[in-house]
Amino acid sequence: MSTITFNRFHREFVFAGFSVVALFVVMYLLNRERDANIDMIIGLVPALPGLAAVTILTLARTRMDELERKIHDAALAFAFAISLFLLVAYGVLQATIGAPNLNWALAAALMSCTWGTGWIIFGRLYR
Repeated sequence: MSTITFNRFHREFVFAGFSVVALFVVMYLLNRERDANIDMIIGLVPALPGLAAVTILTLARTRMDELERKIHDAALAFAFAISLFLLVAYGVLQATIGAPNLNWALAAALMSCTWGTGWIIFGRLYR
């Protein structure tokens, strides 16, 4: 992530980080005393930080200058292409050789990692 973007939007990124930590604490506390009535709430709570992250990134993008938008868009395109390739390749491995099933939540982690990698690559390329 470029220093300019981080310095300009550090409050939003710090808020997103704290909300994820708070989510983990809430999920831990909810899972300790599990009741059948709150199963749906437990299932939907992890979507809240994802929604917050999308909102924060969208608002941050609207306030970026042209170069930062170019870096961001290139990083997203890179992340999409690499994630798509890796997920399809693993799906083929599952179908052909019986690779173990993975939790699909790992796809979000894969996309986040490839987006960060793309941000670093294209941030250095355009600077």
